[in-house]
Amino acid sequence: MKINKIRCANSLLAAACLAATTQAAVLTVAYYRLGEADPGAVAGQEAGETTVDSGGSASLTRVGGTAPVYSADTGVAGSTLAVQMAGGGFVKDTPVVTLTDNWGIEAWVLADSAEGISALVYNGNSGNSGMGLYKYGGGFIGLLGGLAFVGQGAAPINPGVWTHLAIVVANGETTLYVDGTPLATAGAPRAPAGTFNVGIRPDLGEAFQGRIDEVRVFSFDPDQFSTEDLLLTKVPPPTQPPTLVSGPTANPGNPVMAGDNVTLSVVAAGTPPLSYQWRKSGSAIAGATTSTLSFTPVTVGDAGEYSVVVTSPYGTATSPALNLAVLPPGSPGVVATAYYRLGENDPGAAAGQAAGLTTQDAEGDRHLNQVGTPPVYSSDTGVTGSTLSLAVEYGGYVLETPLITATDHWGLEAWVKTDYTEENHCLVYNGNSSNSGMGIYQLGDRYAGLAGGVAVVGGAPITPGVWTHLAIVVTGGTTTFYVNGVATGTGGRPNAPTSEGSGFFVGMKPDFGEPFFGRIDEVRAFTVVPGHFSAGDLLLSRVPPDALPPFVVSGPAASPGNPVLAGSTVTLRIVVGGTVPLEYQWRKGGVNLPGATADTLVLSNVTPADSGAYDVTVKNAYGSLTSDSLNLSVLPPGTSTVSTLAYYRLGEADEGAAAGNPSGDTTTDSAGLQNLTLAGWAPTYAAETGVTGSTLCLAVDGGGYRHESPLFEDADNWGVEAWVRSDTTSENRCIVYQGNSANSGMGIYQIGDRYQGLIGGVAFVGGTPIVAGQWVHLALVTENGVTTFYVNGTASGAPAGRPNPPTTAESAFSLGLKNDGVEMFSGRVDEVRVFRVRFPGQFAPADLLLTRVPPSAAPPSLTLSWTAQGVVITWTGGDLQQAEAVNGPWTPVAGATSPWTVTPAGAGRFFRAVVP
Repeated sequence: MKINKIRCANSLLAAACLAATTQAAVLTVAYYRLGEADPGAVAGQEAGETTVDSGGSASLTRVGGTAPVYSADTGVAGSTLAVQMAGGGFVKDTPVVTLTDNWGIEAWVLADSAEGISALVYNGNSGNSGMGLYKYGGGFIGLLGGLAFVGQGAAPINPGVWTHLAIVVANGETTLYVDGTPLATAGAPRAPAGTFNVGIRPDLGEAFQGRIDEVRVFSFDPDQFSTEDLLLTKVPPPTQPPTLVSGPTANPGNPVMAGDNVTLSVVAAGTPPLSYQWRKSGSAIAGATTSTLSFTPVTVGDAGEYSVVVTSPYGTATSPALNLAVLPPGSPGVVATAYYRLGENDPGAAAGQAAGLTTQDAEGDRHLNQVGTPPVYSSDTGVTGSTLSLAVEYGGYVLETPLITATDHWGLEAWVKTDYTEENHCLVYNGNSSNSGMGIYQLGDRYAGLAGGVAVVGGAPITPGVWTHLAIVVTGGTTTFYVNGVATGTGGRPNAPTSEGSGFFVGMKPDFGEPFFGRIDEVRAFTVVPGHFSAGDLLLSRVPPDALPPFVVSGPAASPGNPVLAGSTVTLRIVVGGTVPLEYQWRKGGVNLPGATADTLVLSNVTPADSGAYDVTVKNAYGSLTSDSLNLSVLPPGTSTVSTLAYYRLGEADEGAAAGNPSGDTTTDSAGLQNLTLAGWAPTYAAETGVTGSTLCLAVDGGGYRHESPLFEDADNWGVEAWVRSDTTSENRCIVYQGNSANSGMGIYQIGDRYQGLIGGVAFVGGTPIVAGQWVHLALVTENGVTTFYVNGTASGAPAGRPNPPTTAESAFSLGLKNDGVEMFSGRVDEVRVFRVRFPGQFAPADLLLTRVPPSAAPPSLTLSWTAQGVVITWTGGDLQQAEAVNGPWTPVAGATSPWTVTPAGAGRFFRAVVP
């Protein structure tokens, strides 16, 4: 059947007319635009209860624990909205078509990751009939009746990239199409019976994580289908900066046990190419430049805050920090998130007294608020070490948000004693008891676990008046209900407890429904260390849960860094595990600091007198420890905010240099050993300079100097500066560049009649008009993720993001021309310096070489001595740097203050002291 072209009567029919006039061989049965046709849809807003069928009347109903969200990120021309799926989707309780031949389904999809199995679009019963599109085992596939795969392994997923998928049965043969290309075939499906679903199975299983757009179901006459009839027209690839889709996340979870294999991962989107740099506590991790970071195995020393910087030619994105907790071997398999003793920690609590407006969290500050009839404290308890419990009747405690929002590796436990064996009563629940999260319930005459308010997990008969320990735990995707430490049944994992109405509640639901009648004690919410949980980790016979002495999880560490500049505010922090309560005492030089009795120590407006060795003693009822020392270094006011990595005077330090002579094969690095090699025509030394203290400069025209590799490989907190004088005001010319001017690093350029900063060869930063024959000082600095161009010490123009690390192929340091020998500068260059920003956030333009050469600092001195403890390095002036080779690359020794002791181990190392 062919559909003739028709004329649209008004704009409301435009979408339907478009389908009719451009897809001539197929008949649209249902068409879900997933946004454009939904009333009131706006990017960033949750999807409504239904999504509209633009091709007919087969609108879909929203299901699942987490509502899809409209997104402006779409993959097809003419679409302005898509939906982001994250645990929910849309379903129709009957199939859209019931044909066995000559029909198809298509959709645009973007997966957040390549892992897992999830439903994209399915018409029929994915157990035995119909067909649809699935994400399976790292690829996109077609699925027939839940049994036959079409294209398994043929369509690998590229996370963050829009892909057009279609599954079409024509003349008894089913074909999977990816971006209009047929990839695999199979036989015909059975007649569809069941449902039609988008983004999730009707039983709320296999939920898709990613974006879906422009879903269409169509039919056609035999031999009339063509790929030209699919909705293939793409939006031109946008030049979009990177965005973080998800992560960082830890696999198999967080916290972890020392000795486990752990992988951190992040999913980013944006116009490729994308590059990655993982950081720990804000410092780049050498070699960690992919979307994953693996520890095989992880150690206690690997604990800390991890983030990742994603860069492309179009911008930069920095992920949130993931605080990875690594427990020592032999630690319990659970870590408390919150712990409600229901009496012992509540101020003024006494048996027979009404409970207060809040009940205290013994692990932190997630205190609960009273609702309903006030409970009463009781001396009737069921666990050794507890002196009070809570007698509840039409009342309890609530937190308006969930304590835990994970889908896996967490649990709840409580001691309970019911007075009755009738009706359904809520004991403890985290989430929304309608469709997400999980908890502990009384279901008539049984205790049971409850997932999403509908799935019953395990259970045991109730004996009224008898204390019982109950727990529900999900780990490895399996939910288990425990009664007195014995597993009584299992189920699947719950939905994430993040939907509307979620919270944490004890004794009744947040809507005051299903109140419990009886006593509750020792309620605890906890995370599970994947692979290490056992029933022995529960509060089965005693309180506190574990007679565990203190142990250091991470720290002490200084924020924002070490060393710091006088006048800064510095926070020292340590993360410690062990049985609560924990007592802290910070020390400096082994002497207790008055009032410093928390896990953090804030030092405001620091001075050099605050420099020294800081540690902290921690104790509880089962032991004590003293942490490692943190050697905090506070530099005096006026200390330069930059330290020199390489400094090219372009004449004064070059042997035999004289005005009028051609320059030699190398030009000298006055700060170290990273000399540059001649490239192209030899420049000429000139006596005309632009800065006090300089007697020579370099006149370049057709040549310059380069270093075959970057001088260092940082993505942040460094800069480059130079004095320049251009002879022309035309064309694009390289003055100084560190990295690959195609996609990484940054430098200073002449862009026609302007001086500008350049990031990755594509992003311009600031700028100033060129006055031919006039000297000007230029600098480009990236600091805390922001790159700024300075002209004569003043910030120019709008800043930009940080560059990619200069580690890509063909990276180099070049002066006067690009590293491929083109875009040669014509003019004079002098006093080129590459430097590190020593105190991110405190860079001072006055520390640039604006009026003088060299920087006012006495030459440093460095000596070595040997002791029983190791090699002692003593130096005066400057910063200590180290390298594995005498010619670098050199990196700062974090936190080093003179004298500094090094214990020899492994390969040899070189040290130097460098003045700013």
